[in-house]
Amino acid sequence: LGTKPVKIQLTKLEKKAVKIIPTPTENVYINGYRAYRKFIDEVPKEEKEKYPYERRDIASTSELQSLINGKRSILDIKNNLDVQYERKSKLQSILNYIKVLELAGLVKVDHEI
Repeated sequence: LGTKPVKIQLTKLEKKAVKIIPTPTENVYINGYRAYRKFIDEVPKEEKEKYPYERRDIASTSELQSLINGKRSILDIKNNLDVQYERKSKLQSILNYIKVLELAGLVKVDHEI
């Protein structure tokens, strides 16, 4: 048809998110993500406030948690959520939520969030 292919360019935040691959820690395997709230509640409030997120800005935190497997990047996780749910997730909220999970000892990340 003579059209040129679309060149997809990632935003600065997407470029950051594609490099970060979260991995579940042993805490997840011992207690499961159903007990994640206990770990998050133990993170000092002043630390959590550095990484604000709104639950409504993430289509499903429980699905997000199940997508963390040490192979998917944070951008992959966002894209998975976006195809599964009508409501789109905000990438910054996902990054912040995963940082809180890291502070809670539920995930490790290979790059700084």
